[in-house]
Amino acid sequence: MALDLAYRFNKYIFVEADSKLLTALERRIAPYRDKAEIKTKGADCNSAAKEVVSLIPSNSLTLAFIDPEGDVLRRVSL
Repeated sequence: MALDLAYRFNKYIFVEADSKLLTALERRIAPYRDKAEIKTKGADCNSAAKEVVSLIPSNSLTLAFIDPEGDVLRRVSL
């Protein structure tokens, strides 16, 4: 898991629409919450895009990993 890397990011933002998968994700990341700022959001990635962007400081180096299953990511969200 990326949270196990020696050189971690300062902040992680995870978005998952499926409540069962979000619960599983929250269980997996629980041990890392004291090592980094971690936020989770139960929402569709398209509806959460603006909120996620607002959580990222404008002067930060940012990496976004988007793993859409199926055809769920709308171009307007990018």
